[in-house]
Amino acid sequence: MARAYIAAKASITVFDFDTKTGALTPVGSPEETDGAGSFLAPSKDGKYLYSLAKPGAASFSIDAASGQLSHINSVKCDISGNAHLVLTSNDRIALAAAYGGGGVNVIRVNEDGSLADVEVGASVKHEGGSNVYQPAQGNEQ
Repeated sequence: MARAYIAAKASITVFDFDTKTGALTPVGSPEETDGAGSFLAPSKDGKYLYSLAKPGAASFSIDAASGQLSHINSVKCDISGNAHLVLTSNDRIALAAAYGGGGVNVIRVNEDGSLADVEVGASVKHEGGSNVYQPAQGNEQ
């Protein structure tokens, strides 16, 4: 039996996942701390799960026996509108793509799995447009 973590708009639900049948069985109640959900990024060692949250991002420890989540902390990001979250290859930095605010929030991950407060100047705000939508060139929607 494997575990699956499925994010909704403002919650994360843990499921037991039967790899032979594909059946998902919920384990406990959904985690709803700080509106966490939307996009998830697990640590490579499986001890922590990171999520976008209302203030910016949140970290959770994963109980090895039950798979249940325990909220560690949440941090506010400099740039609003996070829509995607990824960890660097060494699990020491979380990058949150802020589509709404146009940029990338850079969040340091501490040894204990918690997220450090976002350092002033660490996040990068995009300047200018993407040039994807250009009505004058005939690609009107």
